[in-house]
Amino acid sequence: MVDTAYENVAATGAGRVVFSFLWMQKHPEDIDVVTHEVMHIVQNYDRSTLPGWLTEGIADYVRYKYGVDNAGSKWALPDYKAGQSYKNSYRITARFLNRLENNRHSRIVKS
Repeated sequence: MVDTAYENVAATGAGRVVFSFLWMQKHPEDIDVVTHEVMHIVQNYDRSTLPGWLTEGIADYVRYKYGVDNAGSKWALPDYKAGQSYKNSYRITARFLNRLENNRHSRIVKS
């Protein structure tokens, strides 16, 4: 659902995704925000004890791997910087998962 009153970018809960009308209007190239949010529906952890940093990292990993036009929205995984942790969530965790898949554990994320 696109909500004209919603002020953040997007959110998922109870099998429903809300997108900011203003964000989508200002950033029409960021179609892969949909990929990230819909991944949360696929995850459907339902009161899981899985840490939030991993949940968000998996969603960004899926966006990175299966996104339609990340380049068009100038969205990419960041370069490593000293002091970062795989637990930093979102793109940083996604980069860590991608590195694991490419170097040691293929299919670490079943997507």
